[in-house]
Amino acid sequence: MNIIKQYKIDLMLIAALVVLSSVLVFTKLGTKELQDWDEGLYANIAGEMVQSGDYMHLNLQDDTWLEKEPLPFWLEALSIRVFGFNTFALRFPAAILSIFIAPLIYLIARKRLDKLWSFFASTLFLLSPMIWFPHMIRTADFDMLSLSLFLAGLVSYLYGRNKKWWWIAAVFLGLGLMSRGVMGILYLILIVIAELIRPFFELQKWHFKRMFVFLISSLVPWLIWHIYLLITYTNTYIGVYWKEQFFTRISDPLQGHAGSLSFYINFIYQESGWILIACFFFGVISTVYLLMKQKNWYYAFLLLWIATTCTPPHILTTKLEWYILPALPALYISILTIPHTLKILITNKKIQRITLGILAVLFLIYTCILIRDTSQTIKNIEETPTQIFLNTISHHVPQNQSIVLYGVQNWNHGRTLPAFYWYLHYEQNLDILSINKPNIEYYLARREVHPWWIITKELLLDIEGTPHTITSENQDYLLLYVAPDTK
Repeated sequence: MNIIKQYKIDLMLIAALVVLSSVLVFTKLGTKELQDWDEGLYANIAGEMVQSGDYMHLNLQDDTWLEKEPLPFWLEALSIRVFGFNTFALRFPAAILSIFIAPLIYLIARKRLDKLWSFFASTLFLLSPMIWFPHMIRTADFDMLSLSLFLAGLVSYLYGRNKKWWWIAAVFLGLGLMSRGVMGILYLILIVIAELIRPFFELQKWHFKRMFVFLISSLVPWLIWHIYLLITYTNTYIGVYWKEQFFTRISDPLQGHAGSLSFYINFIYQESGWILIACFFFGVISTVYLLMKQKNWYYAFLLLWIATTCTPPHILTTKLEWYILPALPALYISILTIPHTLKILITNKKIQRITLGILAVLFLIYTCILIRDTSQTIKNIEETPTQIFLNTISHHVPQNQSIVLYGVQNWNHGRTLPAFYWYLHYEQNLDILSINKPNIEYYLARREVHPWWIITKELLLDIEGTPHTITSENQDYLLLYVAPDTK
């Protein structure tokens, strides 16, 4: 009870962050259409796990898939078993973990900053237009899910490194590695360097045994999984996971995702403008100033966090917007060190209070604007015409039937684009045959077995001589019942 009384305001602010996060994350969570890349891909793999009951082999439309770690797929598969085959189930694991990101940022900031500025740091991150970019929050992608685990690891480390439960940080970082792979090693590097520099601040560092146990505990689950992959898939695993997905990203733009050194600055500018870039810049300068002025290890830790997570995305030849995500919490915390720097620089108490008061008001106004914009973004989410069309299919086509996709959502190797495949195969429980013009005659000759077709209006001419009925349509697609041959 004494702890609750002592930290009453902190607990209230954390609770407020959880509530705000929950409202923003869960409202209309399952409404927005799945993205093909990468949300739809992951959905297909998790769906295959549930249908096959095989949770040790990652498969994408009957092909082995070795590009990512398994934990998020296991979580999505578990969610599907609880909620069924639907978009909400796919997004639920990342969503439930995402609501704790702002509170975790608050706790990290609160280690040094006061309540007000810690609250602003976590709230501004939550409402940042950058994390509302596709592939980040409110999706079935893994970036926010893994970020929440890594932040939990950092919180556990900062608050528990000298306590009996120091090992909890290793548990969270191990889970993060099982969700994000090699990129998670950056957080281990951050903690190792942070420990090694503690003696420069007249602080005790971990002894070798604890450091060794911490690293091994974090790495062992990830290493076991990759040893299993090496034994099972040998050269295929090395070629796909390490050569294609890791080393190629360093040396070449993977799948054309290239960009200049200013790629991430341009991204921040496009989403939030030059003011935020300036705030990040002065936030880093402020953190450096406080480190030099106060000689406090926390500021060195914050700068290490920024450097560790900002440097690799800039070095990698492959550029993707969400690679900068791990650096954003530290950058937002750095912005809120500026009031502390001003308190040192402005010695006149009256001017100091006026300055900090104006800053607080400006941050409050900006927060309210972001809440308005974010709420409007969520309010405007509606089902797309494609989703509405696909939902009508269940009223016409019996489950467990095959459905022919003629020139519709074709991918490679005879596969269907992932989001379309999810809606038809997993939600509608239909077997999909993806075909094109060279094999249309083959399937028309077997229409008694495959009478249900989806085609575009432009391709309708290709089956003009075959009896058919249009049972559902929208501006893009037609659902046909192709009459069986009665001869």
